[in-house]
Amino acid sequence: MAGADAGGMTPAQFNEVRQARRLRVRMIRSRVLGCSVALFIAVWALIAVLMVTGHDPVLARASAKTSSAPSAAGSASPEGSGGSSGYAYAYPGGGASSSAGGGGGFTPAPVTSGQS
Repeated sequence: MAGADAGGMTPAQFNEVRQARRLRVRMIRSRVLGCSVALFIAVWALIAVLMVTGHDPVLARASAKTSSAPSAAGSASPEGSGGSSGYAYAYPGGGASSSAGGGGGFTPAPVTSGQS
């Protein structure tokens, strides 16, 4: 009777409750582990998709720091672009080249500095 008096359970009932508790703990742990792994995979998949599509947040911040507001010369398209993007590149020697190939009539904007 000592087992029945200590909490009102027989040893068989105590074993059933203990096994049910172990099963419940195992189920909770497996659910938490499964959700954690799924979340980990989802986050890294999202990052991989963003990198593959060219939406790198670090590069976006770096280009925002280095580029200023577009000037009137930067928004003008060179003549004879042939339907391509027409980005222009200025070289230190003073010449300009256009990725569109033509570039006729395009003159780069003058360089100004705040030192003088």
